[in-house]
Amino acid sequence: MLVDFGTVLKNLDGVELKDGDKTLTLGLICANALLIAGTEKEEGAVKAQKYDLALKVYKGGSVEVTTDEISKLKSEISKAYGPLVVGQAFRIFN
Repeated sequence: MLVDFGTVLKNLDGVELKDGDKTLTLGLICANALLIAGTEKEEGAVKAQKYDLALKVYKGGSVEVTTDEISKLKSEISKAYGPLVVGQAFRIFN
């Protein structure tokens, strides 16, 4: 599936969401969610896979992702963010 990771996320009034001076894009929130330290039980290989996926989506633009990668992104975003971000991300992925 081709996904535009450059999509800008907005608040309920349509104003772009920011993290400091950075505009929150789908790629940025995906990378942030993937790079948050997981449980101590996560093996190094799993952490390395998360890192590789973060590199793939971080810069934004149209990126081809698999259904497994989308499932992983949805899972990690759900753990890291609230409904405002999760809702927008899930709509983009569907």
